[in-house]
Amino acid sequence: MPFTLGQRWISDTESELGLGTVVAVDARTVTLLFPSTGENRLYARSDSPVTRVMFNPGDTITSHDGWQMQVEEVKEENGLLTYIGTRLDTEESGVALREVFLDSKLVFSKPQDRLFAGRLTVWTALRCVIARVSIPANSSVCRTAACAVSVPA
Repeated sequence: MPFTLGQRWISDTESELGLGTVVAVDARTVTLLFPSTGENRLYARSDSPVTRVMFNPGDTITSHDGWQMQVEEVKEENGLLTYIGTRLDTEESGVALREVFLDSKLVFSKPQDRLFAGRLTVWTALRCVIARVSIPANSSVCRTAACAVSVPA
């Protein structure tokens, strides 16, 4: 995974830490600071349990100052993202918000948020596989987005 100072990542195993910021990178490790808790985590670059946080046009994001913005465009430069959009409080358009200024308290709590962030746990996947094997395919239990898991034949 390519890491750049200032990028925002979320821990796959400790989502309660909120958004982390890359504060140090060397040949083998990456250090993330989680501002909402004041904690640092050191990860191996090659096998770190973190997911890059990238929002898309149409998403609503919150700045570290508390104002919200509807994302209209995402630009990447030197590995860092800048979100362009309209502030919801002032209705000012064309506002740029660099990812380093995103609110650190972001936590993916809804299943669809975890799914789209690539953060379905092994246990969630296992529960879905068991549900698919145990319950008829036309059951609503197996038709949720969070249970879009392939079951081997």
